[in-house]
Formats: sequence, C-alpha cells, structure tokens
Amino acid sequence: MTIANAFRLLLLLAMSLAVSTQAMAQSMAPHPRLILDGPTLATLHARMAANTPQWQQLKSYCDSFIGGTVQLPDGNAYPDPPNIGQGYQGSSYWSAALAEGLCYQTLLASNPSATSFDALRVASVRALGAPAFQLAQAFNLFYHHHHILTETDRLKKLFLLQLSRLAEVQLVAALELLGIEAPEKM
Repeated sequence: MTIANAFRLLLLLAMSLAVSTQAMAQSMAPHPRLILDGPTLATLHARMAANTPQWQQLKSYCDSFIGGTVQLPDGNAYPDPPNIGQGYQGSSYWSAALAEGLCYQTLLASNPSATSFDALRVASVRALGAPAFQLAQAFNLFYHHHHILTETDRLKKLFLLQLSRLAEVQLVAALELLGIEAPEKM
C-alpha cells in the first residue's frame, strides 16, 4: 500500500465518520454492552419455537454459509456461495456476521448442541478482523511517514491528530467486536 493510498484510506475514514463519531460516543456505555437485549432475544426464541417463516428465513441464511470460507478484502469480493467476500465496502461481512450472531444466540439457550458454529465463528472473526488489520496497517504506514508530534504547521498537526483519533476509535471498536481489550498504549 502506497503512502498516498494509506492517506486516502484514512481521509475517507475521517470523512465517513465525522458525523457519526459524536453520536457513537454518546451511545457507548460501559461494559458489558448488550446489542441483543432480552426482549429481542425472547422474540427470536418465540419465533424459533413456533418455526415462523421469519425464523426459517434467518436459519436458512445462516445455514447457507456452512462449508464456506471467508475471502479477505484483497480476495474475491463476490465469491460464489457458501463463501463470503467483502461485497460492497465490506457490507457482506457485516450481514453474514450479524446473521450468524443472531442464529448462534437464539440456538444457544434452547439447544446448545445445535450451536456448532465453530467454523462460522472463526470465519466471522476473520471477516471482522481483516478490515481492522488493513486499517491498522494503513495507519502504521501513515504514522511512519507523518511525524505528527513534531509537525510545525499547527493546522496540519491538528488535522493529523484528529485523523489519528478517528483511526483509534475504529480500531478500538473493531477489537471490542472481536472480544479483545485494546491496550492503553502501543
């Protein structure tokens, strides 16, 4: 990855997150964070028990990935099923990971032996971890070429610091999704 591409990636990240950063900071609560709350999980359990069309559709979607592999961002973005590629800007990773999480959590309480999602959990970790790893690599290259703390131009230094903060927020969020606590210092 060239310096220009690393900077473009970080600039795109900054622009896409400028609006959502404040809202995200306000919505973040101390651990543990519950994305799937009790009432929603109860609704999913009821739909599973009644074998509703909604549950059948979700389960079918989850089962469609069995035997597949996850293509990293530099691989095939649109592989044939049951494989998962990044799709448009990583959207295929998220939809697959979220669906698998819903299926896993729904089946876990009612039928633990049916939750043999080990391969899918590994695939989900790879799907979530690959974009985070790419961002970390891009930021590392960016940081190597821009001496932020010794920058003499005040506006450029402020911009570089804010861009660094945005990259940090995204990397910490990705690590939290993966169940990894971010270190205080690197």
